[in-house]
Amino acid sequence: MQRPERFRGFGRETQEFLAGVDANNDKRWFDAHRTEYERHYVEPALAFIREISPQLRMVAPRVTAAPKINGSLLRINHDVRFSKDKRPYKERIDLWFWEGERRTWERPGLFIRLTANSLILGSGMRRFVGPQIDSYRESVVGSAGDGLTTLLRRLTIAGYEVGGATRKRVPPGYAADHRSAPLLLHSGLSAFLAEPIPSVCGSRKFVDHCARHFAMLAPLNDWIRDAVMPSGGEL
Repeated sequence: MQRPERFRGFGRETQEFLAGVDANNDKRWFDAHRTEYERHYVEPALAFIREISPQLRMVAPRVTAAPKINGSLLRINHDVRFSKDKRPYKERIDLWFWEGERRTWERPGLFIRLTANSLILGSGMRRFVGPQIDSYRESVVGSAGDGLTTLLRRLTIAGYEVGGATRKRVPPGYAADHRSAPLLLHSGLSAFLAEPIPSVCGSRKFVDHCARHFAMLAPLNDWIRDAVMPSGGEL
């Protein structure tokens, strides 16, 4: 049985392929470059997932890393049914490491987005669903909100951005002058780093680079799980 490829980095060929998808986003071009897709997109992405998995277990023990397409490696195909962007392919590599065994967007996780010239990595949830938004709001106006404020301040000082604030006004039923009012503007909650492609991206050191950031970002998932998920997020 052939051993899986070891991760050697997302090199120049990966960036060139992603740039090619961005410039020539059609099926004819993609079919003509399917070998590059397999060799410089799929293979290094799956190898990366396998190699970062042990480090993820140390910083976020509940997170699942599944080295397969439509597992932790999201499909390159665009779902154009509900999107204004009708291009058939994504010009990026998206990786998702979720909490729990079942792959879902309804729980916090860790994510990576790699384009031809940029890297984004972060943690959290893009959007709270159903009763989660009510649990979130009640948590941030209580004592848990102070802990979240302290955590987000520490992350922003370290250079991370905070996302998920989509409202212009505090929701009805909450005081506009509450100390946690800025947090009440959120419909989701994430913290992330956006940077140009780091020099280590093309080497095995990229695994450690991402793991170090995830170690900083993982406490946000812990807060979401404990404060927003029913029964502390147990499945």
